[in-house]
Amino acid sequence: FIFAQPIAGQTNNINEDVLHINKKKTTKVSPVKYGFHYEEIGMMGEGALHAEMIRNRSFEEATPPADLAVKNGLYQDVPNPLGKTKDVFHADPLIGWITYPFSYAPIFIERTSENPLNEENKYSMLVNVTADIANDPEAMILNRGYYGMNLRKDSVYNISLYVKSLDYKASLQITLVDELGKPASAPIVLDVKNKEWTKVSGALKPNRSVKRGMLAIRPLSVGRFQLDVVSMFPSYTWNNGKSVFRADIVQNLKEYAPDFIRFPGGCIVHGVNEATMYHWKKTIG
Repeated sequence: FIFAQPIAGQTNNINEDVLHINKKKTTKVSPVKYGFHYEEIGMMGEGALHAEMIRNRSFEEATPPADLAVKNGLYQDVPNPLGKTKDVFHADPLIGWITYPFSYAPIFIERTSENPLNEENKYSMLVNVTADIANDPEAMILNRGYYGMNLRKDSVYNISLYVKSLDYKASLQITLVDELGKPASAPIVLDVKNKEWTKVSGALKPNRSVKRGMLAIRPLSVGRFQLDVVSMFPSYTWNNGKSVFRADIVQNLKEYAPDFIRFPGGCIVHGVNEATMYHWKKTIG
């Protein structure tokens, strides 16, 4: 039990109090606990715990939730002290993806809803190669991952993607490059001539370590094709490559042995409205 009592004879308008502590009247309180704070807005899931190295692999990162209505550039029927609308947060639908060279490349990419892979993957990337680039090794599509990919020399990186040819009649050359676009692995060649969605896969092994690497997709001919679910995982994920989690983060979590994990955490917990907030029961299983 604690109470404060002012001291008589205060001077110079300075308040001096005496703190009395009665140790005979105590109350049990929880001990100090230390835990982990999980917040997706800080990329604790995609870009961290999840070992996927390709950002925006399904071209859905900029897609607003289905229950979030947008009209005239404003979210509708959302909690807002100034009204029932709120400015829309705009994200690049191709965030993570660029063409190279930056000044100009005869490769044009856009997100499209045409010919979806399935009902869950409504968007894909349409690639239009407008000039013969078979002899232009610098023309390519790049994915930067989450601010660059940490590539380890002689480690294996497993890549897979879905591809659909529209009128493209050549193969694709896939390789790893450094931050300057210079090759960091031997290329693999994947066939993309099928006009139906087809899953293709391969493995890449860096010949040197790169801290801010990228995945490079190099078309070899004129034509149009679509890509979806472009995925790349390191072979050294948690549990000897048998999981989709980063080994270093899970090991740190295991060694730290937190008293709790706050999930979800931060401002993103409440979403934009009730439909878009986290519903934790839907995250189990």
